[in-house]
Amino acid sequence: MSYLENKSYSDKISEWEWLKDKQVFVACSGGVDSIVLIHLLLELQVKVEVLHVNYQLRDEESLLDQNFVASLCHQLGVPFHLKVIPSKVILKQNKQNLQQFARDQRYGWFQAIQSQNPSSYIALGHHSDDQIETFFLQFSRKSGVMGLSGMLQKNGVFIRPLLRFSKEELYSIATNKNLNWREDSSNHSLKYSRNKLRNEILPLVYSKIPTLKESILFLMDQFQSTQLELEKNVQDEVTNIKAQNQWLFSDFDKLTSEELIEVLRKLRIGGNQIFELKKMRFAQKGARRIFGEYEFIHEGKSFSVNDGQLPIEYTLNVTTVDNIPAVFDKSIVYFDPSKVDGDLQLRSWQNGDRMKKIGMKGTTLISDVLTDAKIPHSKRSGWPVVFDSSGILWCYRCAISEKAIAKSDAKTVWKLELIERKL
Repeated sequence: MSYLENKSYSDKISEWEWLKDKQVFVACSGGVDSIVLIHLLLELQVKVEVLHVNYQLRDEESLLDQNFVASLCHQLGVPFHLKVIPSKVILKQNKQNLQQFARDQRYGWFQAIQSQNPSSYIALGHHSDDQIETFFLQFSRKSGVMGLSGMLQKNGVFIRPLLRFSKEELYSIATNKNLNWREDSSNHSLKYSRNKLRNEILPLVYSKIPTLKESILFLMDQFQSTQLELEKNVQDEVTNIKAQNQWLFSDFDKLTSEELIEVLRKLRIGGNQIFELKKMRFAQKGARRIFGEYEFIHEGKSFSVNDGQLPIEYTLNVTTVDNIPAVFDKSIVYFDPSKVDGDLQLRSWQNGDRMKKIGMKGTTLISDVLTDAKIPHSKRSGWPVVFDSSGILWCYRCAISEKAIAKSDAKTVWKLELIERKL
């Protein structure tokens, strides 16, 4: 018996006394786990409602499960919510992964129900044996600390009151309380990786190493503590990447492998991509690759991180003002209309474009202006410039030409700014 399982039944359920009088939706398949969970919560005087999904994958057996749970709810006097999904038809049409499809459908419905009562929770029947199986599955996928830390007892609106109970304990509790439940025949199918672990591999390993459960659960508890620390350590890094669309190599190189994996996870990128990302860190400038929802481009001293944002449309806004502020940047400029040749126009920069920057004798390529301003390659396409018939007067946020700049003696001053709108 592991250090997580050595408490009595009453001690374990006492951890959830804070749920008394709260609204909890219990995901119930009809199996022993969820049946025990319902009775445990009712003992704590929780306001229970039951959620059951019928995927119609096992024909009559699925219907029997549905009827069993509905009948139980009627006996207990708790509300019963049903979602029927014609999974065979949908999967035939769309050829999706069955387990991922079922999970998406299930959790989507759970959250939709819970959102109608924001102060409520969704209770899931996962136990410590599920936790161990999750550890080995994540380990086989080269997961980081997050994956190896397993499921949390409380994760937002999702709660797992049975995580400190073993499957064996749940069977014992159900038997002692004379509870009835349904056995899902698909749990014995070896075509699923989890079932192979559960029914073949782990029983054999446990027979050779009796203390393995205890060791794994202890390790996972340590990983959960480490995970919380990792999340705290990389939060600023992730915020900066998202805000600046850039990941400086000086920051990248300071992070441990575990911290790098956590950054990737928060960017919705698989932790196993760390190996490819590290290779790209030392690739040639200009190298680019897609990771998850992002395009990474090697900029020399950083990655530009393009998050697939919608393209931006720029509109030039010109207003007349009374004076020039003492301090301003290159995001807004002030021109003397008497120095502008013809009409002011706006367009995207093109290869070969040049301009004369303030303080320079000659002209500079706009491509070099963008480089000097550290504009990521992923954002350069469509970057706006303002020009008149004589040439480029302003490269937005990067450089200004001295030609049309308004001086203190200007009779009229134009304030130029660009209005951004995502398409």
